Amino acid sequence: AALNFSLQAHKRADLPAWGFNGKMSEMHAAVGLAQIERFAERLAGRQAFAARHIAEIGRIEGVAIEGDAEASPWQVFPVLLPSRAARERAIALAAAEGLEIRCYYHPSLSRWPELRNAGPCEISESLAERMGVLPVRALAHGPEADAIIEIAAAALRNALDTHGTHGAC
Repeated sequence: AALNFSLQAHKRADLPAWGFNGKMSEMHAAVGLAQIERFAERLAGRQAFAARHIAEIGRIEGVAIEGDAEASPWQVFPVLLPSRAARERAIALAAAEGLEIRCYYHPSLSRWPELRNAGPCEISESLAERMGVLPVRALAHGPEADAIIEIAAAALRNALDTHGTHGAC
C-alpha cells in the first residue's frame, strides 16, 4: 500500500497513512530479474571492498567513516574530512593518480537557488562541504583493488597534511 501512494489507507486502519510512487517500470523489473542471481555475490564483493576501505581509511586520523562493512550495499564509500579544503585537496591528489574521488551531496539542497527553505541548514551545509566518496568495486581483486585502496588512502593522508584549495567542487 505504501508503494502505491497509500491510496487505500482511508479504507483500512492497518494500512500506512503515508505513501509514495514505488512502482518500477517493466524495463527496470526485467533488469532486476536478470541480475538477481548475481546480487549476493556482488553485494559480498562490495562489502569486502568496503571492509578494505575501513581497515585502511579507518587508521587515518581526521577522516570520519562508517565502520561496519555489512551496514550498506556500498555503491560508494563516504568519507568526511575536517574541511572543504582537505576534501578538495584529496580529490585533486587522487585525480593526479587516475582515481576519482567525488563530492557527495554537494551543494546542500539549502544552497540551491531554485528551492526555498525555512532558513539555513547549517549541519547539512557543513557535511556537503566536507563529504567525499571513494569508489567501491565489487569485482576488483588483487593489484587492481590494492591500487584503488592505496591511492585513496594516500590522497586522504596527504590532503590532511596540506590543506591547499583546488576548487574541485
